[in-house]
Amino acid sequence: MSEETTDTAAKILKAAEEEFMEKGYGNAKMMSIAARAGVSHSMLHYYYRSKEKMFRMIFDEKARLIVSILEGISGKGLGFKEIITQFVKNQFNLMMENDRFVCFMIDEIIHNEENVTKVIDIVKPKLTEYLRWFNEELDKEIKTGNIKRIAARDLIMNIVSLNASTFMYVPVLKKLEPEINVDEYLEGRRNANAEFVWNAIKNDKNQ
Repeated sequence: MSEETTDTAAKILKAAEEEFMEKGYGNAKMMSIAARAGVSHSMLHYYYRSKEKMFRMIFDEKARLIVSILEGISGKGLGFKEIITQFVKNQFNLMMENDRFVCFMIDEIIHNEENVTKVIDIVKPKLTEYLRWFNEELDKEIKTGNIKRIAARDLIMNIVSLNASTFMYVPVLKKLEPEINVDEYLEGRRNANAEFVWNAIKNDKNQ
Protein backbone atom coordinates (compact mmCIF):
# COMPACT_ATOMS: atom_id res chain seq x y z
CA MET A 1 0.00 0.00 0.00
CA SER A 2 1.47 3.38 -1.04
CA GLU A 3 2.02 6.22 1.39
CA GLU A 4 -0.67 8.27 -0.39
CA THR A 5 -3.17 5.41 -0.12
CA THR A 6 -2.37 4.96 3.57
CA ASP A 7 -2.80 8.69 4.22
CA THR A 8 -6.15 8.75 2.43
CA ALA A 9 -7.43 5.74 4.36
CA ALA A 10 -6.35 7.31 7.66
CA LYS A 11 -7.96 10.64 6.73
CA ILE A 12 -11.26 8.93 5.95
CA LEU A 13 -11.18 6.95 9.20
CA LYS A 14 -10.45 10.12 11.18
CA ALA A 15 -13.40 11.83 9.49
CA ALA A 16 -15.61 8.85 10.32
CA GLU A 17 -14.59 9.02 13.97
CA GLU A 18 -15.45 12.72 14.11
CA GLU A 19 -18.82 12.03 12.46
CA PHE A 20 -19.61 9.24 14.94
CA MET A 21 -18.56 11.32 17.95
CA GLU A 22 -20.62 14.32 16.83
CA LYS A 23 -23.79 12.64 15.56
CA GLY A 24 -23.77 9.12 16.99
CA TYR A 25 -23.50 5.95 14.97
CA GLY A 26 -27.14 5.87 13.90
CA ASN A 27 -27.18 9.43 12.54
CA ALA A 28 -23.75 9.34 10.90
CA LYS A 29 -23.94 9.40 7.09
CA MET A 30 -21.47 8.08 4.52
CA MET A 31 -21.88 11.24 2.41
CA SER A 32 -21.06 13.43 5.40
CA ILE A 33 -17.98 11.35 6.19
CA ALA A 34 -16.80 11.70 2.58
CA ALA A 35 -17.30 15.48 2.76
CA ARG A 36 -15.36 15.71 6.03
CA ALA A 37 -12.50 13.73 4.54
CA GLY A 38 -12.54 15.73 1.31
CA VAL A 39 -13.01 12.65 -0.87
CA SER A 40 -15.71 11.49 -3.26
CA HIS A 41 -18.43 9.10 -2.19
CA SER A 42 -17.07 6.46 -4.58
CA MET A 43 -13.57 6.82 -3.14
CA LEU A 44 -14.99 6.40 0.36
CA HIS A 45 -16.60 3.13 -0.70
CA TYR A 46 -13.37 2.02 -2.36
CA TYR A 47 -11.54 2.21 0.97
CA TYR A 48 -14.37 1.28 3.31
CA ARG A 49 -17.37 -0.62 2.04
CA SER A 50 -19.70 0.25 4.89
CA LYS A 51 -20.24 2.45 7.89
CA GLU A 52 -20.07 -0.63 10.09
CA LYS A 53 -16.58 -1.51 8.80
CA MET A 54 -15.31 1.94 9.76
CA PHE A 55 -17.03 1.67 13.12
CA ARG A 56 -15.34 -1.65 13.85
CA MET A 57 -11.91 -0.36 12.78
CA ILE A 58 -12.24 2.70 15.01
CA PHE A 59 -13.31 0.60 17.96
CA ASP A 60 -10.55 -1.90 17.31
CA GLU A 61 -8.10 0.94 17.85
CA LYS A 62 -9.95 2.06 20.97
CA ALA A 63 -9.91 -1.54 22.20
CA ARG A 64 -6.12 -1.56 21.96
CA LEU A 65 -6.05 1.57 24.10
CA ILE A 66 -8.35 -0.07 26.66
CA VAL A 67 -6.14 -3.17 26.76
CA SER A 68 -3.07 -0.98 27.30
CA ILE A 69 -4.49 0.09 30.69
CA LEU A 70 -3.87 -3.39 32.13
CA GLU A 71 -1.09 -4.37 29.75
CA GLY A 72 1.10 -1.60 31.12
CA ILE A 73 0.90 -2.83 34.73
CA SER A 74 0.61 -6.62 34.47
CA GLY A 75 3.68 -8.72 35.17
CA LYS A 76 5.64 -5.76 36.54
CA GLY A 77 5.92 -7.05 40.10
CA LEU A 78 3.96 -4.11 41.49
CA GLY A 79 2.30 -4.13 44.89
CA PHE A 80 -1.48 -4.25 44.76
CA LYS A 81 -1.88 -0.64 45.92
CA GLU A 82 0.32 0.48 43.04
CA ILE A 83 -1.63 -1.73 40.64
CA ILE A 84 -4.88 -0.05 41.69
CA THR A 85 -3.36 3.44 41.64
CA GLN A 86 -1.95 2.99 38.14
CA PHE A 87 -5.13 1.29 36.92
CA VAL A 88 -7.27 4.24 38.05
CA LYS A 89 -4.87 6.87 36.70
CA ASN A 90 -4.26 5.10 33.37
CA GLN A 91 -7.99 4.68 32.81
CA PHE A 92 -8.53 8.32 33.76
CA ASN A 93 -5.83 9.41 31.29
CA LEU A 94 -7.45 7.36 28.54
CA MET A 95 -10.76 9.11 29.17
CA MET A 96 -9.09 12.52 29.31
CA GLU A 97 -7.38 11.96 25.97
CA ASN A 98 -10.60 10.61 24.43
CA ASP A 99 -13.26 12.69 26.19
CA ARG A 100 -15.59 12.83 23.16
CA PHE A 101 -15.34 9.07 22.87
CA VAL A 102 -16.51 8.71 26.49
CA CYS A 103 -19.64 10.76 25.78
CA PHE A 104 -20.23 8.80 22.58
CA MET A 105 -19.98 5.47 24.38
CA ILE A 106 -22.39 6.55 27.11
CA ASP A 107 -24.90 7.62 24.47
CA GLU A 108 -24.48 4.32 22.57
CA ILE A 109 -24.96 2.30 25.75
CA ILE A 110 -28.21 4.12 26.43
CA HIS A 111 -29.62 4.13 22.90
CA ASN A 112 -28.01 1.37 20.87
CA GLU A 113 -27.74 -2.06 22.48
CA GLU A 114 -26.64 -3.64 19.19
CA ASN A 115 -23.53 -1.48 18.99
CA VAL A 116 -22.70 -2.18 22.63
CA THR A 117 -22.62 -5.86 21.73
CA LYS A 118 -20.30 -5.09 18.82
CA VAL A 119 -17.93 -3.19 21.10
CA ILE A 120 -17.87 -6.02 23.64
CA ASP A 121 -17.12 -8.50 20.85
CA ILE A 122 -14.14 -6.38 19.81
CA VAL A 123 -12.77 -5.69 23.29
CA LYS A 124 -13.36 -8.99 25.10
CA PRO A 125 -10.83 -11.22 23.27
CA LYS A 126 -8.10 -8.63 23.77
CA LEU A 127 -8.83 -8.12 27.46
CA THR A 128 -9.37 -11.72 28.61
CA GLU A 129 -5.73 -12.48 29.47
CA TYR A 130 -5.22 -9.30 31.48
CA LEU A 131 -8.54 -9.54 33.26
CA ARG A 132 -7.60 -13.06 34.37
CA TRP A 133 -4.31 -11.71 35.77
CA PHE A 134 -6.09 -8.86 37.56
CA ASN A 135 -8.62 -11.26 39.07
CA GLU A 136 -5.83 -13.52 40.36
CA GLU A 137 -4.02 -10.59 41.97
CA LEU A 138 -7.23 -9.39 43.59
CA ASP A 139 -8.05 -12.88 44.92
CA LYS A 140 -4.62 -13.14 46.53
CA GLU A 141 -5.10 -9.84 48.34
CA ILE A 142 -8.58 -10.84 49.52
CA LYS A 143 -7.31 -14.19 50.86
CA THR A 144 -4.51 -12.51 52.80
CA GLY A 145 -7.03 -10.08 54.31
CA ASN A 146 -5.50 -6.97 52.77
CA ILE A 147 -8.54 -6.15 50.64
CA LYS A 148 -12.26 -6.31 51.34
CA ARG A 149 -14.15 -8.99 49.44
CA ILE A 150 -15.22 -7.65 46.06
CA ALA A 151 -15.63 -9.18 42.61
CA ALA A 152 -13.13 -8.00 40.01
CA ARG A 153 -15.93 -6.95 37.65
CA ASP A 154 -17.49 -4.79 40.38
CA LEU A 155 -14.17 -3.16 41.23
CA ILE A 156 -13.49 -2.37 37.58
CA MET A 157 -17.03 -1.01 37.17
CA ASN A 158 -16.53 1.21 40.22
CA ILE A 159 -13.30 2.59 38.76
CA VAL A 160 -14.75 3.23 35.31
CA SER A 161 -17.93 4.79 36.72
CA LEU A 162 -16.01 7.07 39.08
CA ASN A 163 -13.69 8.30 36.34
CA ALA A 164 -16.47 8.68 33.77
CA SER A 165 -18.59 10.75 36.15
CA THR A 166 -15.73 13.24 36.44
CA PHE A 167 -15.83 13.99 32.71
CA MET A 168 -19.61 14.04 32.62
CA TYR A 169 -19.52 16.76 35.28
CA VAL A 170 -16.92 18.98 33.56
CA PRO A 171 -19.40 20.80 31.24
CA VAL A 172 -21.58 21.62 34.27
CA LEU A 173 -18.54 22.76 36.24
CA LYS A 174 -17.52 25.13 33.44
CA LYS A 175 -20.93 26.79 33.66
CA LEU A 176 -20.86 27.03 37.45
CA GLU A 177 -17.24 28.19 37.66
CA PRO A 178 -16.26 29.82 34.33
CA GLU A 179 -12.86 30.82 35.71
CA ILE A 180 -11.84 27.29 36.69
CA ASN A 181 -8.63 25.79 35.31
CA VAL A 182 -9.98 22.50 33.96
CA ASP A 183 -6.54 20.90 33.53
CA GLU A 184 -5.69 21.54 37.18
CA TYR A 185 -9.09 20.28 38.26
CA LEU A 186 -8.69 17.04 36.29
CA GLU A 187 -5.19 16.52 37.67
CA GLY A 188 -6.56 16.78 41.17
CA ARG A 189 -9.49 14.49 40.43
CA ARG A 190 -7.19 11.85 38.96
CA ASN A 191 -5.20 11.64 42.18
CA ALA A 192 -8.33 11.89 44.35
CA ASN A 193 -10.07 9.09 42.44
CA ALA A 194 -7.10 6.76 42.87
CA GLU A 195 -6.99 7.47 46.60
CA PHE A 196 -10.76 7.07 46.93
CA VAL A 197 -10.78 3.64 45.26
CA TRP A 198 -7.91 2.36 47.40
CA ASN A 199 -9.49 3.60 50.63
CA ALA A 200 -12.78 1.95 49.63
CA ILE A 201 -11.31 -1.53 49.16
CA LYS A 202 -8.52 -1.80 51.72
CA ASN A 203 -9.23 -3.46 55.04
CA ASP A 204 -9.21 -1.32 58.16
CA LYS A 205 -5.95 -2.85 59.35
CA ASN A 206 -4.22 -1.19 56.38
CA GLN A 207 -5.35 2.32 57.29
